[in-house]
Amino acid sequence: MDSKSRMLKAWNFEEPDRVPIEIYFYPYAEGLPGVDKIKDFEKNEADNFRGVAGFDWGFLGLDSTYTEEVIEDIPGEFKRMLRTQSTSVGDFTAITKHNYDDRDKGDFHWDKRYIETVDDFRRIAEAERAVRPFDLEKYNQGCAEIGDRGLPMTGLLHPLGVLVRSSCMEEVYMWMLAEEELTMKFLEKCNNQVADSILSIADKPLAEPPIFGTGALEMLTPPWMGKNQSQLQNYLGM
Repeated sequence: MDSKSRMLKAWNFEEPDRVPIEIYFYPYAEGLPGVDKIKDFEKNEADNFRGVAGFDWGFLGLDSTYTEEVIEDIPGEFKRMLRTQSTSVGDFTAITKHNYDDRDKGDFHWDKRYIETVDDFRRIAEAERAVRPFDLEKYNQGCAEIGDRGLPMTGLLHPLGVLVRSSCMEEVYMWMLAEEELTMKFLEKCNNQVADSILSIADKPLAEPPIFGTGALEMLTPPWMGKNQSQLQNYLGM
């Protein structure tokens, strides 16, 4: 049984030939002891959901022009990057610190987040939103490249998760308490945008029915979101 059939079988609550095994090899682990066996297993045996292109969610669901600039560089130690997201409701800036000795070159430390104040949040929450573009050609190409080596998955916007990662975490959870109406408006607009975007591709010639994935659901549970925030939890289907 190939990986795709195995995963679909298990997903339908039927018994496959064996339990599906999902494992990923991350490039920054290259060179560590034993990685060759892991890479070989992932390539030939693992049963993975594999990411493919789909919707372009922009910056929190808004069209954005992204630019970055090195504003400090100490060779051998670290560099700092100024990142700017230019949207219809203004610019949002962040500063990240990148250590030269980090094994994962994509890792960094936040010195400043994109969304820091209630005004920043209000601009995002009250922004006009539209159906997001879907790259049909790249989606179908991704499905073809995966073949029977797993299941293609494309991402959906997780408004709360992306907000927390784009903001100071403590501020976001304070806004949930002190700016509940604004938070509800933000979530409602974003969730409607996601639903409308999904409906917009219903009649497109998709190579395979989409499997949608999202993350950061752990941010909706204690200790981050308190049990007393019942209205928000009910809205989010918890």
